[in-house]
Amino acid sequence: MSEKIDPARPDGVDTYPVDSAMLSTYDRARAELKRFQVPVLAGGPHQRLFVANFDGTGNDMYQEPLRITNVGVFGKQIEQASRERGANVAGHYVTGVGTQDNGIVRRIDEAVGYSYGPRMEQMYFDFITQAKEWQREDPNAEISLASVGFSRGAVTASLFTRLVHERGIQNPDGMILERGADGQLIGMTPTKRPLVPPGQTRQVLGMFDPVATGDLNLADVRPAPSVVSGLQITALHDARDVFLIKYIFDRGVSADGRFLNVMVPGAHSDTGGSYLLNGLSVRSGNLMAGWLNTVAGQPLLQDQPVPSDPRMNVVHRSEQHLAIYTTLGFDAAGRRLGTEDLAGNRVLPRQEANNPLPADPALMRGLDYRPVQLPAERFDDSVPAFLLPEPGPAAPTDVQWNQLWQNTPLGMQPGNGPQAPGKRPGQGVDADYTPAHDPRVAAVLNAADRGDRDTIIAIGREYAQTPAGQAWLQQGRDELDRQLAQRAREQQALEERALEQQAREQEQEQQRMLALQAEEPQRRQGRSI
Repeated sequence: MSEKIDPARPDGVDTYPVDSAMLSTYDRARAELKRFQVPVLAGGPHQRLFVANFDGTGNDMYQEPLRITNVGVFGKQIEQASRERGANVAGHYVTGVGTQDNGIVRRIDEAVGYSYGPRMEQMYFDFITQAKEWQREDPNAEISLASVGFSRGAVTASLFTRLVHERGIQNPDGMILERGADGQLIGMTPTKRPLVPPGQTRQVLGMFDPVATGDLNLADVRPAPSVVSGLQITALHDARDVFLIKYIFDRGVSADGRFLNVMVPGAHSDTGGSYLLNGLSVRSGNLMAGWLNTVAGQPLLQDQPVPSDPRMNVVHRSEQHLAIYTTLGFDAAGRRLGTEDLAGNRVLPRQEANNPLPADPALMRGLDYRPVQLPAERFDDSVPAFLLPEPGPAAPTDVQWNQLWQNTPLGMQPGNGPQAPGKRPGQGVDADYTPAHDPRVAAVLNAADRGDRDTIIAIGREYAQTPAGQAWLQQGRDELDRQLAQRAREQQALEERALEQQAREQEQEQQRMLALQAEEPQRRQGRSI
């Protein structure tokens, strides 16, 4: 069933417009990115890059394509690029926590986020399977990993860098997989030597507004020493107390030059996406896409046109999504609050707990660094269909005087044909002419020439009381009813065609998403369980 969208509140909450000062922060962010030096990991003939996309809480591009996040967009585009551009880049997408079919399970997972572990395990298995294929094709393949995430998925992406650093790239052949009662992958035991030993895989990390609630708050999410570059995009205006920003990277450029954290206006999903009013999230997506394209050494992701309609460029009052959300911290401080503690339940010195792990010098050597390349912004002036007013009655059609006159009993009499008032048939505009068959006709035409509206109304009322006038009025009512009925049928047909078109487009999009899902079992054929 298609989503019913309220044009006044398309995303279910109130909004307020961004001003020029807010928008200028994107100019500063773009300037910072253009100065930021990043390594190219997929530009050489033997280099391979796998992109792991972790979506946010409740976000599922397959079930809600209309509300796709930036991570979902990246997942789709990377799947397409890997098919069209060759075999040196591939990727996988996992839905966010709280996207299960079972409603009770989904609500619990939304609250505590317990399923981040199985989602990482599935991503890891897909990664090592692709790495095995790359090594089979090219024994000299140099495999790197880019982890990208939104919300809890962003924190999961950081944690995933630790998992890959500690495990290396294991051989999927003969792997013993452990699954939970729900069929999710919860662990694995290798039976063969790793393809790449632990700590030797270069990684990069991209995060849209990382937050950690529930189980993720207990995890040590400090990025691994093998992370050679990273970008965090932080939303300034999410007021919810439970959505404290996780400063995995400090503001600005890190002391060692590896990481950059840019601050942009908007609420949580104004940065990561999923709102229909998406002017801000498109801008943030383009920032991340430019960074990742530079890392990949190729235009892996397409920058999106920025909506120029002011109604599309707003900050959402995200605290209105649930009645339980409070904003005490934001209200007291006048700004969004956050946490720098990354070590979870581990007891560490503050400096150590609040920062990524130091870089491995061996992995930093020999890299080709370049400034982030950002194309000029493109703007979209179109207005989305959900912002257009509901279809109403068709505007009245102008009726020409000659047509109206021709349909009157007097106009249908011989000699009183459909001529313009005061004009002789076939002659110029200055030729005087007055029909002589009925004095009322002459009086009406003379009054029309003078612009005497009152006389025309008086003559019309007098004529309307005659049998001929009554017949004419009824004829007019019948004709009006016919025209209104015809317009109603035409309007209904237009609305039905629009709904059918919308349904077809949504069905096509869902079929395409299902097709992508269906490809996964085929890719995994031949894998040992």
